[in-house]
Amino acid sequence: VTANMKIWLEEVFGPILPIMKFKELDEAIEIANNSEFDLGANIFTTDLKLAQKISLKLNAGTIEINNSSHWKPHTPFGGLFKSGYGKVNGVQIFKTLSDSKVICTPK
Repeated sequence: VTANMKIWLEEVFGPILPIMKFKELDEAIEIANNSEFDLGANIFTTDLKLAQKISLKLNAGTIEINNSSHWKPHTPFGGLFKSGYGKVNGVQIFKTLSDSKVICTPK
């Protein structure tokens, strides 16, 4: 696909895997991050150190390395940007749905 195609510009939920060509790794990261929808990303490689470096540069709510479905009840789930606000599951849900309050009293 190309960056101006509807399938690349919208958040698609379904059995679709758009693929875009790139020459350099930094270009691939830039392409991946140039989106308003960043629910998740997947990295498949035999070089786990490289995958971890890439994952630190990607804008995505969840990044999976050599795995396509690793959701657990305690794992926070949620996207970035237009893919949702906040997280569900895990400790993060309490932070998302709670307000903290400080109450001070004299000794």
